[in-house]
Amino acid sequence: MTLKTALPLLLCLLTPSAMAEGFVENSTLDLSLRNVFFTHHYDEYSPTATRLTSKSQEWAQGFRVAYKSGFTPGALGLGVDAMGMFAVKLDGGAGHHQRGTMIPSDGDGAVDSWARAAANAKLKYSQTILFSGNAIAPSIPVLISDDTRVLPQTYQGWTLVSKDIANVVATGGRLTKATGRYSSDRSGLAAAGGTKESSGFNYAGIDYTPTESIKAQYYFGQLEDYYRQDFLGLTAKHAFSDGQSLLADLRYFRSRADGRNGEPGYRLAGYTKDASGRIDNDTWSASLTYAKGAHSIMAGYQSVSDDSGFAAIIPSSLPNKEAGAFTFYLQTSRLLYGFTRAGEKTTFTQYAYNFAGVGLPGLVFNASYWSGTDINQAGGSGAREWERDLALHYAVQSGPFKGLGVSYYNAIGHSTTVYEANHRNTENRIYVNYSVPIF
Repeated sequence: MTLKTALPLLLCLLTPSAMAEGFVENSTLDLSLRNVFFTHHYDEYSPTATRLTSKSQEWAQGFRVAYKSGFTPGALGLGVDAMGMFAVKLDGGAGHHQRGTMIPSDGDGAVDSWARAAANAKLKYSQTILFSGNAIAPSIPVLISDDTRVLPQTYQGWTLVSKDIANVVATGGRLTKATGRYSSDRSGLAAAGGTKESSGFNYAGIDYTPTESIKAQYYFGQLEDYYRQDFLGLTAKHAFSDGQSLLADLRYFRSRADGRNGEPGYRLAGYTKDASGRIDNDTWSASLTYAKGAHSIMAGYQSVSDDSGFAAIIPSSLPNKEAGAFTFYLQTSRLLYGFTRAGEKTTFTQYAYNFAGVGLPGLVFNASYWSGTDINQAGGSGAREWERDLALHYAVQSGPFKGLGVSYYNAIGHSTTVYEANHRNTENRIYVNYSVPIF
């Protein structure tokens, strides 16, 4: 018996009828390795306080085995996806570990290792697939599963993806729990500042792609008792005959209070109008990217309305805050800052160079600068922040090490509050990723 045939049986995921043609023959098994080195240095200077400094330095190795079956034959196909995940601390003991960075906490230090498993059952009819389990990883404008640490964030619930209509991808679902990027435990869902769990997050939306160069999107999300959110997006790319192109990207989020938002336990963190704790936000952005040959340059602007900050799932005040999500579908979602606070106006620019133009395919460099002003705080408006990011990526293109990628990130950020306190952050990240298809 081959490994490809035996593995589903060993995982106890198959019944005898599920051994039919299609389920096993179309299955895949992949091993992914991720090594992450992470440092973060924080300084705070205040006219009324002593200088505060903290530093985190952590290093970990992650292993992920992902099995995806095919579907049983017939009009209604059955299948299963499963992941086993394990990570080991290489560095991050006492004096180096800060809670909420990369490795789960164990008392005053970091755990030596952590692991978890997740699986989805799946049901297919025509070009529509329903997934149900605790390995849901949405990547849609109203919610993005975070995969910026050693292990990925996953959600519990169900999601449906349909491609039955030409040029349209329709998505919908409901999620009730999350397992964080540096956690083995499931946690409830909440917005930033909330101490009470939401009953669930509901979402639906469509991506319409009439041509290869145009995509229009509408999505709706509801974090029950916190907020309702609508998203509209449009990207359009025009290619010129001489190898140049221009890409326009427009995004708009409208977020309003839902249910008990504003009551004790359901209040939004940060500034809100009249200190109500209620969500009332409009966030929009526009950017243009010009590309020619190996070069590209992007410039854009984002505006956050005055009455509250951008609404998103960040359960940082729940008991297991390590389940928090920190990746937003905003161009300003950076390594250090999100530029999403009430009243914030952000200008940004980014330059990228692809070294394939000089005979080094797979090597890409980019540099960006982000400046946010007019931030509202309880003491007034006028707070500001900025961030400068550098990134270098290399992916092996062929040979025995194809699938190996190395990335380096460096970020420096500075923020000033209306209370004249200054905060400075410096962060470095090194990722080494290697993916091996077993079958």
